[in-house]
Amino acid sequence: MIGPAALLAVALVAAAPAAKPAAPSARPAQPPAEPAEAPAPMLGTLTDFGTWSVGCDNTLRCAAVSQLEPRERRTWVVVRRDGAGGAEPEVMVATSEPLPAALAIDGKPVPVARRQPPLASQNELLVEPRAARALLEQALAGKRLAALDPAGEVIGTVPLLDLADALRAIDEAQHREGTVTALVAKGKKLASAVPASPAAPVVTYRPLPPPRRQELDAGEMAALGTVSGCPAGSEAGTVSAAPLDADRALVLVLCVARQAGTIAVPLVITRAGGGWVAERPRFDYPPPQRYGDGPALADAAWDHREAALTDGGAGGVHGQRTWAWDGAMFRLVAASAPGAAVPIPIWRATVRAK
Repeated sequence: MIGPAALLAVALVAAAPAAKPAAPSARPAQPPAEPAEAPAPMLGTLTDFGTWSVGCDNTLRCAAVSQLEPRERRTWVVVRRDGAGGAEPEVMVATSEPLPAALAIDGKPVPVARRQPPLASQNELLVEPRAARALLEQALAGKRLAALDPAGEVIGTVPLLDLADALRAIDEAQHREGTVTALVAKGKKLASAVPASPAAPVVTYRPLPPPRRQELDAGEMAALGTVSGCPAGSEAGTVSAAPLDADRALVLVLCVARQAGTIAVPLVITRAGGGWVAERPRFDYPPPQRYGDGPALADAAWDHREAALTDGGAGGVHGQRTWAWDGAMFRLVAASAPGAAVPIPIWRATVRAK
């Protein structure tokens, strides 16, 4: 991946001609023929239930995440469940310390299975599927879950009083009310009564060549700054470049570079008439307007192998979004919102290489 912080002034992510291009202009490029567009993504939202946060993505895969308590040693719980009628809940307990040795609810030991590598990291305890429902039943009847170290000392705790509301919200979002599959809103209807969950949209991309290095002079950098609305540096710099196709390039004009993070404005550069034409790229779900009058990316990163552009860090306070270049526009393939302890996915697509 390439992040703007590693560049002097501009991150070029596109095909560069063999000869040095003329300075970009603000004249709009003639757009290529484009296929019919899919509906714009409708991202899920987060809802807080006391000490728990709940969110679902567009396929009705939902997650309930506990909020962190203000203490040095912390523990959190994540309950995930797919939207299919027969899907079972997944329970993960994590700590700021190494893997917890045991769990207890209101002082009573909780029988859970060992961690399941490689799906879990060194501080995550994934509960065996057969034990997940039993743990949730015990948690719903309890007040506080504790993670214990090998000596039996408490690493951290998680309040459970709001867990029922959080799990009920998942039951309702997945239309499980009144069925035997519900975690809280239980009934006698069979799993077949749960409607099929929506399918994820499909986004295709073409893996792109790796980045290149290219010199831009002060005039070219200033021209990019004019189009982006973000003043570029006056000194020439070496930038990284990777092709989008034979004629187009994605440019990340670095607007803000601080220790806390970077902000960059994306542009698409098209080779036309012996020079470059710069314009803002198209997104099916635009990034937030963080700088000037157009969308901007925070801590942007580009992965040429999957033609993926990312906005925000995985643990960032504003969540994270990732788009894939489908040859005509950037299409959203993943999005998460900042949850209590971990980000909660609120959009996903099935990504396939062309």
